[in-house]
Amino acid sequence: MRSSIVICTQNRAADLGRALRAVLRQDFPPDALEVLIVDNNSTDATPETVRAFRHSPAFPVRYVFESRDGLSHARNCGVAHARGEVVLFLDDDAFPADRHWAANLTAAYGDPEVCSAGGDLHPIWPDQRRPDWIPDVLLPLLGVTRFALTATTPLRYPHYPWGCNISYRRDAVRAAGGFLPALGWSSENSTVPGEESELCLRLQRAGHKVVYVPEAAVNHVITPHKLTDQWFMRRATGQGVSEAMIDARHVSTGGRGLALIRRGAIVLCSLAGLAAGNLTRNRTTRLLWRYRLRAAVGYIRQTARVKRHGALTPERQSGVDSHHRDT
Repeated sequence: MRSSIVICTQNRAADLGRALRAVLRQDFPPDALEVLIVDNNSTDATPETVRAFRHSPAFPVRYVFESRDGLSHARNCGVAHARGEVVLFLDDDAFPADRHWAANLTAAYGDPEVCSAGGDLHPIWPDQRRPDWIPDVLLPLLGVTRFALTATTPLRYPHYPWGCNISYRRDAVRAAGGFLPALGWSSENSTVPGEESELCLRLQRAGHKVVYVPEAAVNHVITPHKLTDQWFMRRATGQGVSEAMIDARHVSTGGRGLALIRRGAIVLCSLAGLAAGNLTRNRTTRLLWRYRLRAAVGYIRQTARVKRHGALTPERQSGVDSHHRDT
């Protein structure tokens, strides 16, 4: 089965070079794998970095420029131009944990019902040390996941692989309309994730499987700017907004009402927890309560916006067309 490794990038030429060196060492039939770089409006040396790998003897390396800002636009561009039946997404600040990552992910598609597959994300911490004040439950926000499963296993929303290490059957994504640009990172929207989870949910509701592959892990570099309380608070709000947007498309009115009640209870519990002096003296506990509060408030506010203005239509939100230069 032919596969395409797609790396969407923006102004991370040095990180991209490291990722390219790693993927070009993959143990995969040379005529069955390509590497496609989607440059999402970079102004640094990204084109030159890709050009240095263009004549790699391992696998073909292609370059596409996507002018519309945002990770979902870049992902849709990658899907539109991929020549492989399976599209393997890797972030520019990540690299495969071993030489069999691409082969192990692609092997999951031997099951014709599988439409998406992904694996764990192992952190590369600054100074090689995890801060002791970050609770385990918040690690996924940093792109750290470990499903603790030992076999290829079907998953259900919201427990999907993360976009830093996820793959899809190309034609199914095209048929589904691609990723929603209303979700996913962009220069104007740096904290609202969820485009890959929303797509997985759509595919699963269409009867396809989303699976976890334990042998397909990647290493993900954690940058220092994320290791602050302020970053976690911005990320918390974005997470709440993302979940509200997904619910607006996929959950019945009654279900959204119950979700709002639960979020309101979280707000009250969080305020009570923060008000308790014995809790606020502990940075880890304080961060966790503040995160829950911000996420709940983000969800409630976004739900109110949807009620006032209506959910965006699929036509406005998705599409695998692209504004690009393919070289």
